[in-house]
Amino acid sequence: MRCFFHLVSHDEVFRDPDGVEVLNLERAKEQAIKAAAELRQELGIQEGDWDGWQLRVEDADGDVLFVLCVATGETLPADPRRTLS
Repeated sequence: MRCFFHLVSHDEVFRDPDGVEVLNLERAKEQAIKAAAELRQELGIQEGDWDGWQLRVEDADGDVLFVLCVATGETLPADPRRTLS
């Protein structure tokens, strides 16, 4: 399954145009947790600076699979009504 990992905040959206092929939803969650950790480490930003940032993971149809808080690595409830601009 192809998953797209969009980095979003309250007022910014960085779309993943290519996505990543994963075996299943569990692998997608592992990939998202790894990506969030890499963002925090590579950019050297303190945890509090990531408040409000999320990885919104969607399938190829644009359906929200899950949302991951970048600051904590926790999975959040997805709000399918929220669309990316």
